[in-house]
Amino acid sequence: MSEHGNCPICGGEDIGAICGECAEDWRRSLEWLRTEGMPTLRRIAYRQARLDVPSARGAKSAFPCTPINIEAQQAYAMAETHCQLLAGRLGMKPFGTDRLGRRRTLRQWTWLLPMLEHYMPRLLALPDAAEWQHATVKVCERVAVQATRREERRLIGICPECHASTGVDGNEVRTPIYAEHGADYAVCPVCGSFLTLSDVRLEYLKSAGMLHITRTRGDAAKWVTENCGVHVTGKDLDNWARRGFLHPKKVEGRYWEWNIEELIKAVREKRSAD
Repeated sequence: MSEHGNCPICGGEDIGAICGECAEDWRRSLEWLRTEGMPTLRRIAYRQARLDVPSARGAKSAFPCTPINIEAQQAYAMAETHCQLLAGRLGMKPFGTDRLGRRRTLRQWTWLLPMLEHYMPRLLALPDAAEWQHATVKVCERVAVQATRREERRLIGICPECHASTGVDGNEVRTPIYAEHGADYAVCPVCGSFLTLSDVRLEYLKSAGMLHITRTRGDAAKWVTENCGVHVTGKDLDNWARRGFLHPKKVEGRYWEWNIEELIKAVREKRSAD
């Protein structure tokens, strides 16, 4: 008979080492590294792209810049090493050992990350799976620091994991979460949780008492674009209403009352379709 135990990551009760929600967060972390984090970081490391905006009045250095961005290259190498060690933990060949005697797969992240996502059940079965999940979150955090344009970040909400705890003064911890326009995920700088930004934004709006917005069709589409980072048109809203995703209520003239939770769920459908 199976015994119930607490998830070593979130503390929730579940059968097995890691609960389903934390397992999905781990999978999304690997997916983010594969689709966004590592490709962007590689371009930045080799100065094929830059995130800072140079000032027209800024002074020029007397020395030429290095051919690579050293900090970005270090983060890139660290992330790839983590993938190789994680794959080595599963015994993926070919592999060798590092200077600490740990098994390390001799392949690049472009091959490793899809394989790690595919073998997620084997990752979850590892006796030290919680430590590896925590290490993956830390890797995502370091990659995000180098691969995200800071001056374009906007407030999304507050971290739900931090908000569920209390500080030393007994008050709720409110860690602001910032992300760039169009981002889907972020890592909390305090607790290291991997967050889905649409969920963070929805909870933030609910806590502020915003369950509905009253807008025209065009203004509602503009609101969704600005708050969810996905380009939405009035025609999209009409299509979602016909498909049963939205149930707007007519208020007066061209104004309708839109349910925020329905709007965000519809945006998720659009993202998955794209």
